[in-house]
Amino acid sequence: MGIKAIRLPKHLIVFWIIGCSATCANSADQFEHQIANARSQLLSILFSGALDKELDILDSQRAKLIEIESGRQELLRSEFMKLQEALNRGDKDKTSLQQINVNVDARISTEISGVLLPQQEHRWKQIGRQLMFGNDRSLAFLIPDVGATLGLSDDQTRELRQKFKDGERERREADVEIRKQREAKMLDILSVDQKAKWEELFGKPFLFGKE
Repeated sequence: MGIKAIRLPKHLIVFWIIGCSATCANSADQFEHQIANARSQLLSILFSGALDKELDILDSQRAKLIEIESGRQELLRSEFMKLQEALNRGDKDKTSLQQINVNVDARISTEISGVLLPQQEHRWKQIGRQLMFGNDRSLAFLIPDVGATLGLSDDQTRELRQKFKDGERERREADVEIRKQREAKMLDILSVDQKAKWEELFGKPFLFGKE
């Protein structure tokens, strides 16, 4: 199969651009926000039907996804109302809007896993990583789960993080080619098997918002 492309709703394209631009940020809070934002976007894209062809979604699955989307909206409204009530009471210990989205999306993602077939879920997660890290896949090396999947040693983890820091000095002038070069240098640290696992984490390129 060749490279796939889809047309996304304009509001999702805007969210994606905002999410990708956050890769330029260096703080943990901004990075966590980028990840949470990407996860929400991935759910929205799946619910919109834009991935139906790519994932080979069946009619019966589409019906279940519509039900899950409706439940997500109801759950978000309920949680937001609780937050508003807490704000009105002046409660100091309250959940943030971002945390509400994270909690709800985690619950919804579990429900979706029960609908998708293993190969569909695998591809969905690959597209999610592409959406999350955009053109700078080297950011994924900072995620503990990725390190665990690759089976990185402590020495590799330290060296990869140092390579990333070294690359940050070039970030102001960085373009897609420079980022690919940095990724290639970091991949040189991995074994052949680890490189294969790395590529499997992302899968074939999926072009967001293009014909």
